[in-house]
Amino acid sequence: MNFHQMLWRYFCETPLHLKMAKKYMDNKGANVIVSGYPKMDTFFNTSDTSIDSRWKQSGQGGLRVKRLIWAPHWTISKSGLLASYSTFPEYYKKLLEYVEHQNIEVILKPLLV
Repeated sequence: MNFHQMLWRYFCETPLHLKMAKKYMDNKGANVIVSGYPKMDTFFNTSDTSIDSRWKQSGQGGLRVKRLIWAPHWTISKSGLLASYSTFPEYYKKLLEYVEHQNIEVILKPLLV
């Protein structure tokens, strides 16, 4: 878009984004700088073990534990505009029953108030 080409600096997440900018932008990405994406950079840094240390390393018999992050929609309301979005009340018991006898570790994204 013209907007991106008129920016003094256009910060993008990855080298792939820079490659696309060079290919598709009229200015060939001259104003593009790869800065990373702080929220995700830790996951791509293979030398950072702090994330992995929070998870179980192995389960029964040395099998690797499957990891499940459950981030349900938290609009648990019986009425109002957002009443129909959440399926958490319908599924939480089934999920808990399923993972109880599995080699799965579950992290539930908390409700922020």
